[in-house]
Amino acid sequence: MPVPADSDMVKYIKGALEVKDKSIGARLRYYFDYLDNKDTEISNDAYKEFGNADYKDYRDMAKELPADKIAKWLEDPNTPAFRYGLYASMLGHCGAAKHAALLRTMLDDPQNG
Repeated sequence: MPVPADSDMVKYIKGALEVKDKSIGARLRYYFDYLDNKDTEISNDAYKEFGNADYKDYRDMAKELPADKIAKWLEDPNTPAFRYGLYASMLGHCGAAKHAALLRTMLDDPQNG
């Protein structure tokens, strides 16, 4: 069955091709926008891009990320636990005092983070 040209997957792949020759930070910023995609295959692929990157590859880019969005992911009980480390690290770079409180809560009681 052909994939419709306007599908999320087609848009995702086209965008990935557009950023493939850009800096690692620019590529990771692109993938960030797909970490919460409703298509699990897209979301997991975007996450894998971060998994293949070193911390130094995303730490500067992370300073410009939307902290409230990341905090929402960390507070969402449907967020896979294996993503907490990445999200918490990102939030540590872009967040404010209120986000530090969330991170502290997660560290103090990981079951209720």
